[in-house]
Amino acid sequence: MIDRKIRCDRGTPTCQNCVRARKQCQGYGLRLSWPGIHDRKRAVRGHLPAVRSQANRELNHRLFINTSWWDIEFFRHITSNGTTPFPLLAQPAQPLWIHPQPGLKQTDLVHYFHNAAHLSLVTFSSKTLSIRDVLIRMALTNDKSPGRALLYALLAVASLHRSGLQSEAVQFKVSALDALATSAKAGLQDWAEAAQHIQLPSESSGEWLWYVQGAMRIIEETNLEAKSDDSGVGELLDWVYYHDSLAQFAKRHWGHSTVTRDTRPSGQCPSLANGRPGHYQRHAPAVLNLLCEACTTVLDPIDPRSREEAYKARLQGLQSRIKETSIAPPAAKIDIIETGFSTELYRMTTLIYLVRASQSPWEASSSPELDALVDQAFSVPLQMPACDHFFPLFILGCEARTDGQRATILGMIERTEKGPHVRSMKRLQAGIQSVWAHHDLHADSDVVVNYVRMMNAVISSHSTLPSYV
Repeated sequence: MIDRKIRCDRGTPTCQNCVRARKQCQGYGLRLSWPGIHDRKRAVRGHLPAVRSQANRELNHRLFINTSWWDIEFFRHITSNGTTPFPLLAQPAQPLWIHPQPGLKQTDLVHYFHNAAHLSLVTFSSKTLSIRDVLIRMALTNDKSPGRALLYALLAVASLHRSGLQSEAVQFKVSALDALATSAKAGLQDWAEAAQHIQLPSESSGEWLWYVQGAMRIIEETNLEAKSDDSGVGELLDWVYYHDSLAQFAKRHWGHSTVTRDTRPSGQCPSLANGRPGHYQRHAPAVLNLLCEACTTVLDPIDPRSREEAYKARLQGLQSRIKETSIAPPAAKIDIIETGFSTELYRMTTLIYLVRASQSPWEASSSPELDALVDQAFSVPLQMPACDHFFPLFILGCEARTDGQRATILGMIERTEKGPHVRSMKRLQAGIQSVWAHHDLHADSDVVVNYVRMMNAVISSHSTLPSYV
């Protein structure tokens, strides 16, 4: 039902509590629920509805009632006000160690990176041709340590993309790190070498954040943003700030003490992320700055500071700016169609995140405006063939309540994984499904879900800081 402060009586076709409250009852599909105190039944077996349409066949194919001890511990952690430790999700099985294809040379891998492996790069726009050409050009420019480091990094990515996890890819990565360390000891000679130090991090481990933070320091210390109009530098800045903006979301909800080698407090944006200079504002969509600001602004609703008028006014002002966000101007030299889709997707999900995260546990769990925003997101963007952006998928996945909406999310993940980007979405899907189980178990509660604590528990359930780019 719309307002979870009204307990559902589980009546069909609608519950009488909703009728008396004059609320539209959306009912429930198959969902988890706690057994009653005197209920001796530990399992109930029902019949699937008859298959009458393609939509029904898709729903029947997907199993939503699928929980484990972790989901129970996850629910207990949130409802215990965080007094129990974060339960860790079981990590997806790693691919088997295999051998690369014989006879491959470095030139073959460079060509493979140019033709295929570059698709695994993650940018705000799905168009990766520009950054591909920039990286290849910088890697082949000279034989100094920065250039060698970048070349080995590209070879490692190409080898991993083409042949999977194997010794050759690891050797190239180690060589890239060695060259990078040599270059760092010698010092940066000019802005071109500074640009070559911006590496491609591994998103499968916590080290990706170290690389992003290192790239941010290089940009700050070498004033690299002043060269944003030079060939290739703008594309690299776009890539770095995109990763940095999404890192703020993960750091905001990370509950473990060890997450970063950065000396800044966890969750605090670097200076460029708080107020990016005019050079970069011509390249970056404003919605990324707003997302970063939302992550550093929102407080846990039970925090006494969340009731201060100044805080409420800041939230309202931030919501207004997110609503007014438009596509970046043509001077940004980016694909307007692709970026327009990405901007709208991030605008909607950033607004949903901000509203949910700042919501009091004692107020209505939904509003007509928020319902319309969620419905719009499910009716337009998620009908696309694929979605390479993890943050919007995660935020919208957490909003899926009906079987149809959950099938839409799983369908989008399935279609995206079949694409050429070769990015595993197993951890993302596991996090979304854990939220579904929690919502089901919490559905009959008299208070709404504490969104901030739920996000804290989901993101902290991973053994390493997850990336949502």
